Amino acid sequence: MFRGGWLVLEPWITPSVFENTKNDAVIDEYTMGQLLDSETALNILQQHWDTWITEDDFVAIRTAGLNHVRIPLGYWSVPLTSSDTNGSTNVAPYTPGAWPYLLKGLNWAKKHSINVILDIHGAPGSQNGYDNSGQRTPDPVWALNSANVSRTIDTLRFVVKNLGGLVSVIELLNEPAGFRGDNWAQTIKQFWLDGYDAVRQAGGAGIKVMIGDAFLGVQHEYQIFSDAELDRSMDEHIAVRVLFKKALGHPYALHSLHAHILTAFLPMNLRISGQL
Repeated sequence: MFRGGWLVLEPWITPSVFENTKNDAVIDEYTMGQLLDSETALNILQQHWDTWITEDDFVAIRTAGLNHVRIPLGYWSVPLTSSDTNGSTNVAPYTPGAWPYLLKGLNWAKKHSINVILDIHGAPGSQNGYDNSGQRTPDPVWALNSANVSRTIDTLRFVVKNLGGLVSVIELLNEPAGFRGDNWAQTIKQFWLDGYDAVRQAGGAGIKVMIGDAFLGVQHEYQIFSDAELDRSMDEHIAVRVLFKKALGHPYALHSLHAHILTAFLPMNLRISGQL
C-alpha cells in the first residue's frame, strides 16, 4: 500500500492543497516554501499532515489483509544536525516539520503489525525534476553536485540510525533520472553502492534495502493519470499491459517485478509460472 501525497506533496494526488494556496505559481513543495510566507506554508502543511493519513488508515490497511505500507519522505523533513553531516543542513526554501508525523505513522504501523518501506522521495537538487521529488524543474542537479549526493547518503544514515527498529525496508532513492546522461547514470550506480554500505553500517543486516532501475533497463508503466485508468479493475490493468506488449511483438514480456506483484491478484487460471 502506497501512502503517497502525505509527507511529500504531489499535485495530482492532493490538488486541493495547492488550490488552497490561492497561487497558481505554487506547483510543488519547493515553490510553496519559496512563494508563501513560512507561517502560511507551515499552516497549510500541518493541516494536511494532520488529516490526510490517520491511524484509521492503518487499521483499514490491516483489515484488508495487507502487510506493507510505503511512506515517501523528502530530505528536507529529516532533522540532520551538523554532527550528522559535514555538509549543509539548510533546507530552504522547503518547509520542514513532517518528521513528528512520520514518527506517528511508523508507530501506528508497528501497533497494527504493518511493515514499513521508507522511501527517500526527494533529494537535494532534485533527482529527476518531477514534482514528486519536491521540485518540478527542467534542470535537476542532484547528480551534478557531489554535495547533494553526500547529503543524501548522510540522510539515509540518519534515518536508519534513528528509525531502524520501525522500518523494514529502506528505499535509497525514488526514480533518479538515469536517462539524463552517462554522468547521471554513473553517479546513480555509485550512489546505490555507497547508500547500501551506509545503511548496512548504520543498521546492520536487519533492514532490507530497495533500489530502482533509474529508468535504465527494467521497463515499467503507470496506468494512474486519468479517470479511465483509475476506473480499471486489476484484470483490466493487466489486460491493457498484455495487449500493449503484444502490439510490440512481446506477448509475455511483462517484467518480473510487475509479474510478481500483479499475479498475486490474478485468478488462478491466469497465473502461469509467475508470469503472464
